[in-house]
Amino acid sequence: MRIANLNAYKLRLNDRDTAGWQDRVTAIRELNPDILGLQEVRVDEDNDPATWDDEAAEIVQLLAADCEFTATALDTRGRPRTAMASNSHRGWYTAAMWNPESVRCLPGSFRPYGAPDFWHGVTTAAFDIGAVEPFTVAVYHGRPHPRWIPRR
Repeated sequence: MRIANLNAYKLRLNDRDTAGWQDRVTAIRELNPDILGLQEVRVDEDNDPATWDDEAAEIVQLLAADCEFTATALDTRGRPRTAMASNSHRGWYTAAMWNPESVRCLPGSFRPYGAPDFWHGVTTAAFDIGAVEPFTVAVYHGRPHPRWIPRR
């Protein structure tokens, strides 16, 4: 079982078909994780906030497909959702992606947590990894400039 974490550093939809996008895909494929935590998926905050989730889902799903992963989890009502979360006040997201050949996201286990408690959101999901108990993953990206560190 291999679990990896990637700060995609401000990954945006317009990064698709760039060397930077391909570098991320190459790095993920070379790591070959069963489960990948992803941080810093960015949407255009000048757009209507009602569109942010759709834009972020498109970015996550495109990256997952390019890596031959999935990021689609079934919610508690059995509807497919992109396994991602955000702070509703900012267009930054975390997400979970996984290799469907090696692990299975348990239906109804995906939970997105956001504002006001979490900076970029927390994505959680439980996976069947072949063990007796499910394996729960939490993907988080903390505030980069905590209030307790003085600014210079």
